[in-house]
Amino acid sequence: MASIGSSKGINRKLKYHEPFFRFPDKPGVTIQEHEISRTVIEMKYLFLFNDSPHGNQRSYNGLRLAVALAKSDGASMRVFLLGDGILCGLAKLNPAHADYNPQEMLRQVNSCGVQIGVCGTCMDARGISDQLLIAEAKRSSMDELRLWVDDCDKVLTF
Repeated sequence: MASIGSSKGINRKLKYHEPFFRFPDKPGVTIQEHEISRTVIEMKYLFLFNDSPHGNQRSYNGLRLAVALAKSDGASMRVFLLGDGILCGLAKLNPAHADYNPQEMLRQVNSCGVQIGVCGTCMDARGISDQLLIAEAKRSSMDELRLWVDDCDKVLTF
C-alpha cells in the first residue's frame, strides 16, 4: 500500500482501485489491479473580503464559494472582513434581492464552525460599533489576521 502525506496533517484515508492498465509500447505488459491507500490533506483557507457587498458581485461570489467550501469535507476556513468588506457583516440590512443576503451567507459559514473576523480599524474609520455587526462576526485586528495568514494554506481575496 502506498501512502501520500504532508507535514500539514492527515485528515483521513480513502481507498480506491486503480484500473487495469496496458502499455501500448510494450504488448502484453499490464499492471494488475491493486488497492492503494491514499491520504486526504485538510486544506486551510482564509477568505478576505475587501469590497462592499453591493455595487459589484465580487463579495457575493466569494461568499458563494465560502458557503460551498464550508460544507465540504477536507477543508477548514476563516473569513476576515476589511475595508468596505466589513459592510458584509452589518446586521439588519434589507437587501433588494432576497436571494443575495451577505449576512445570511456569513451565518451559513459560521454554522459550519467558521470564524468571522472584522477589522477593528476599518470599523472605527466608518463609525461602526460592535453592536452593529451580526452576532457571528467579531471585532478583530491586523495582529489576528497575521496569525490567520500564517496558519492557512491558501488565501482567497475578494
